[in-house]
Amino acid sequence: MYHSNYKKNNQRNSCRFKGYSSIAAPLTSLLRKNSFEWTPTAKEAFTALKKVVTNPLVLILPDFTKPFIIQCDASGCGVGVVLMQQERLIAFIS
Repeated sequence: MYHSNYKKNNQRNSCRFKGYSSIAAPLTSLLRKNSFEWTPTAKEAFTALKKVVTNPLVLILPDFTKPFIIQCDASGCGVGVVLMQQERLIAFIS
């Protein structure tokens, strides 16, 4: 379930951020069967992607008259949460 949601969000976000697909490529490659290995390259890609996503030019202000979407994911060592509205990012925490 998580992988399919990640791929769907990856496709949706690729048109919003300049260079998104090249920044996210090392992370996307981790989704291949039996290939998850957190490398320095993956860490750099995650840090760069986090910087792009949390850039004030990307985030929008909430409109409290419209519904919110909260997406979260947890693993054995962390939790990540994204607050969205109309498929646009409002806040991100990891």
